[in-house]
Amino acid sequence: MPPCEEIVRRWWQLYPPVGTFIAVLSVVAALVPLFRPWDKISKHERAAWTFLMFVLVGGELRTIYLDRDEHDLEQAHARCEQLQSFQAIETSSQSQFQSTMREYANAEKAENRHFEQLLREEGRVFNGMQRNTRDTLDALTGGNSYTAIMPLLVTSDANNAELPLMVSVSGKNTLYDVTIEMQDGPLDMQAAQYMATHIKEYLEGKVRRSVHLPAISTTYSQPIGLTIHPGPDKINQYNFWTFSRNKLTRETLFVRFNQAKQSWEMSWKIYRDGTKPIDEVDFPDDNLK
Repeated sequence: MPPCEEIVRRWWQLYPPVGTFIAVLSVVAALVPLFRPWDKISKHERAAWTFLMFVLVGGELRTIYLDRDEHDLEQAHARCEQLQSFQAIETSSQSQFQSTMREYANAEKAENRHFEQLLREEGRVFNGMQRNTRDTLDALTGGNSYTAIMPLLVTSDANNAELPLMVSVSGKNTLYDVTIEMQDGPLDMQAAQYMATHIKEYLEGKVRRSVHLPAISTTYSQPIGLTIHPGPDKINQYNFWTFSRNKLTRETLFVRFNQAKQSWEMSWKIYRDGTKPIDEVDFPDDNLK
């Protein structure tokens, strides 16, 4: 849309305020009889006064028309500016919409690439089924691999410690579709009884915090997006349940602050299919002071 034309007055378009000529005419009509009695005015002078009246009336009519034209121009200019404003808003909305659609398209392409990557990975897995069916099944389900969750001891501050949690895989197979549930503190009863008495709070997400990870590789540890805030004057206990394509894994993590070394320490026990740990690490033998 072209820019709005500015209102420019030419010298011949200048005019006094509306009513000026009428006011002058009224003053003349009021003063002339006081100084020039009508019976003493000649025909030529009467014609002159009449001509002056027509001039003033014509000037007033010109003022009215010029004022109307200027008002019309101002209204047209205001409408033009409104249209430009609406067009700018529409252009901005279209730009935002196009930007959103581009982001959506890029996200969809990234998701498709990720899906294709998963398909290629599963395709490579299935291509090896003729060589070793069991290894292929373990690669899909995770086999005997299990998770180990532990805090990243990044601070030696005893107060207000905030330790991010990391997860790693013990075993030779990657774990897929992993959901980790976390609950602070010791369990005051067996897991089945606890869930039976707290099923409503569990379903509402008030008992445990949870996080979902598409895959956990065996080659490196990765953060799970949860943190713990242990106290320095006690042994803090945390419980984890890991659900994936293979068996359920339960872990009990203990964290304490070594006053002598001024550092945080941890130990854990990992269970699967029973009460005997399949993996455990104790605290260092140093005595706490």
